[in-house]
Amino acid sequence: LNRALQTARLIFDGVAPIKVMAGIRGKLEHSCDVGRSPMALYEDFPKVSFDHLDDVWWHHGNANALGYTVEPRDIFGRRIAEFVTALDSITSRPIAIVGHGNAFHEMIDFQLENCQIYKYSK
Repeated sequence: LNRALQTARLIFDGVAPIKVMAGIRGKLEHSCDVGRSPMALYEDFPKVSFDHLDDVWWHHGNANALGYTVEPRDIFGRRIAEFVTALDSITSRPIAIVGHGNAFHEMIDFQLENCQIYKYSK
């Protein structure tokens, strides 16, 4: 989320509102994929609201030997499908989605290049 917010801020700060939708987050596979609390995020991104996020908004469960949880593939797939469904409820268009590769790959069944722009339609 940090990298996505940094990118969104560079592109959209002062141009368009930035709204966090945690459903598009990448699949938790490595320790660097573990999120930060809404309070910690707010300290770095004070113009963005995190009020709707739980304190632990990323996938959590039994930790592996390295101390973090790996998100199961089926849970990840359902989460991205729910995010795609939630997009339908957004009536203001156009919208831009800033996120990470494995989440977009799940959405469009195509691996985007770093910083690639892709016009999405259902």
